[in-house]
Amino acid sequence: MIKATPLKVIHWEYNPPAKTVIAEDSYKMIPLQSIKKTDASGKGIGMRFHHRRFIKNDTILSYIAELSYVMDEVDIVDEKEMLTMFRNAYNQYQAQFFNLSKGTPLSPLKAWDESKLNLASLLSLLE
Repeated sequence: MIKATPLKVIHWEYNPPAKTVIAEDSYKMIPLQSIKKTDASGKGIGMRFHHRRFIKNDTILSYIAELSYVMDEVDIVDEKEMLTMFRNAYNQYQAQFFNLSKGTPLSPLKAWDESKLNLASLLSLLE
C-alpha cells in the first residue's frame, strides 16, 4: 500500500515588489528534487519542489515544499503509478501556493512540463 505524507512547506518568503505587475520572464521553477527513503518497514521517495520569482536581480518569492510517499518493500511502482504520484504531489504544491499567495499580486503556478520529468530516474530510487 502506498501512502503519502502531508505536504510540508519548508520555506515561504514573499517580498512584495514595488510594481504590481510581475513579468513572465521573472518566473523560475527549479527542477524537482527527489530523495530515496528507506527504513525497516519499507521504502519511499521524497519529492521537493522549489519555485522562485524575480524582478531583475531581486527575489520576490521563494517557495519550497515537499512530501514523501512510503510503501511496503514488496510494492511495485510502474511509470503510470509514479506519474500519478508526481501529479498528486504537484497538485498539492499548487494548492498550497494558492492558499499562501492569497492577497498578493502573484499569478498562479504554471502547469509542470511533464515531458521534462524523468520517470525512469524516479523509479530507480525505489529499487
